[in-house]
Amino acid sequence: MDNILNFFAENLKTYGAGIYEYEGRKFIGIKNPFSDNNLVITFDPDHFTMEFTYQAARFSYGDEQFALRVIEDYLNDKNVAVEIFLNGKSLFGGTRSSENCDFTDNAEFAEWYLAGRTDVAGNLTGFLENDGVEVKIFSWSGKFDRVYSPKK
Repeated sequence: MDNILNFFAENLKTYGAGIYEYEGRKFIGIKNPFSDNNLVITFDPDHFTMEFTYQAARFSYGDEQFALRVIEDYLNDKNVAVEIFLNGKSLFGGTRSSENCDFTDNAEFAEWYLAGRTDVAGNLTGFLENDGVEVKIFSWSGKFDRVYSPKK
């Protein structure tokens, strides 16, 4: 476990990564200089998890290089965290590219969120028309942060 902790601490040190301990469990923490949306990597016996705002990405041991790329894409604003709420309750979301997250309507949002999967876009645009739906997007630097209230 210490080898993996050191791998992430060393490879993410330019972002301020450090090894911390809470209740006897070590983890990697990176303080966000732009907001309170920090990034952590926690370690369990069967996987490790990167957490940023509402998103958690789980990785298998052995996938450290892939995980490092995903994490750096967050830290470099190539990825954003997206979460969809209904009446203030978090329902679902995911990691998306920051490219084209400047959508202006429900159809553009669906195309962006679903990565061009037009076969299911109608389902999402239909859902967006419900009262109380809100989309929140968070980026590391805050450059792409926004709240989108879908239009009917």
